[in-house]
Amino acid sequence: MAFSFQVSKMNSFDNYNAAIHPKHDLISVNAPVFGKDAKLSPHLAIVLADKGFMLEQVCLPWRYFTDRGFVVEFVIAESIFPPRPPKPNDSYMTGWKSHVLGASKEILDIYSVLCTLNEFNNPKCYRSNGFTFDNFSAVFITGGRNPFVREMLEDPLLHASLVPYIHSCRTIQPDEEVKDNRKIKVLGAISQGAAAIYLAEPNINMKTTTIPAWMERSNSFLNPTPDNSTYPYAATIIPKDKYVSGPYRRVAFTYQDENYYYISGRSNKDIGELSKKMYLMYKQAYKDLNASLRERRRRSTSNRRNSGI
Repeated sequence: MAFSFQVSKMNSFDNYNAAIHPKHDLISVNAPVFGKDAKLSPHLAIVLADKGFMLEQVCLPWRYFTDRGFVVEFVIAESIFPPRPPKPNDSYMTGWKSHVLGASKEILDIYSVLCTLNEFNNPKCYRSNGFTFDNFSAVFITGGRNPFVREMLEDPLLHASLVPYIHSCRTIQPDEEVKDNRKIKVLGAISQGAAAIYLAEPNINMKTTTIPAWMERSNSFLNPTPDNSTYPYAATIIPKDKYVSGPYRRVAFTYQDENYYYISGRSNKDIGELSKKMYLMYKQAYKDLNASLRERRRRSTSNRRNSGI
């Protein structure tokens, strides 16, 4: 663990119940930002359910982007009362499933740090008045099959907030005349999280991967009721011409769209690579924007010279 900035703030915990019942008696602190100014640093929103999220899908992106100078904030549906940190899916935290499908010691360590942060203990709420994703440079949508996650992914208020952001992620073309106020916007989704995009904007010209039906079906057999439910599989929600299934085996697989700064993954196995590629996509978007602005200035200068100004 490289959390030198907060190791002293962590309490001892055990692998089974630390992530379910975080035991910290410290005042929440702000996450570190390694840039010169938090206000100037890019902001990432991790969209998650307040209960039942997958630890890997939240902890690893937070760690990766925080280490690269992002301000990472968390977005849930509405305020939690009585106040508590968002809770992960506890069906994988105890018993035999914790050994087969549960989070690693590293992930549990990261979660114990998250539970000391203001950003995690007081997440933003997309149902609140005036909320917008426009304040973020990157948005990452988590997935899951349990009722709490499903409610979030199908929420029309989440869709309403996502639609304008999705369109702001359109790829900048080399010859495009960008506006002065064009901002860098990138989007990522893991497993069922991709379904929220197509429920929000079913006709968008964007391709994605998500957890394949065969993988989601096999996973559901390991989940207790009501997780093993009649929810439609995520892959069936996405239009066939926009769905990229990936290999028919449990290997890491991500897919980046050509028309939008959007990248997606299928399962927790992909989350590390997905975080890395999403960050590289952000850097590429920044380069594309600067290149377009330089080209616009070059054309403007050339036109003035040709007109004798």
